[in-house]
Amino acid sequence: MNFSFSNERRWLCIFTQPHREKLAAVSLREAGFDVYMPIYKKLVLRQGIRVQIRAPLFPRYIFIGGQGEPAVFFSASRAQGVTSFAARTLEQSWVCDSIVQSLKANQDEEGLVCFDPKRAQSGQSVRLLAGPFAGFQGLFAEPDDRKRSVILLNLLGKTHRISVPNRILEVAA
Repeated sequence: MNFSFSNERRWLCIFTQPHREKLAAVSLREAGFDVYMPIYKKLVLRQGIRVQIRAPLFPRYIFIGGQGEPAVFFSASRAQGVTSFAARTLEQSWVCDSIVQSLKANQDEEGLVCFDPKRAQSGQSVRLLAGPFAGFQGLFAEPDDRKRSVILLNLLGKTHRISVPNRILEVAA
């Protein structure tokens, strides 16, 4: 992709040190960059209990935006918490503004990225479209992560909690 370097808005994808996205974001903001780090709610297991935490949508990656000559962006690779550009070169690390804007458009009122606003609600009846249980109906329990959900499926007289890909679920009528 060939980018013209005029005064148009552009985003650079930066690769951070492990678990240092927030540190990199702060140091890049202090250096004068506009920083965007998409966050989503993730379910994790803590001491045997499922809790929701806020986590980076793209672990170890953040976007910095701005205008001006590419040389301005070279200093970003030396910021605290930053490892390098996302690709081998600065030229290969550019991201279209439309991609960042589409991520921002999918944020909720808390600023968290949500891609599936039509996801079933807890207790709602869902049908499995594929896999070994295709055609079965169960109850939606909770989202398991960005791509999976936990459903309650009644098999052999007992209710089982199973985790399935979101793409094979549909809300039952």
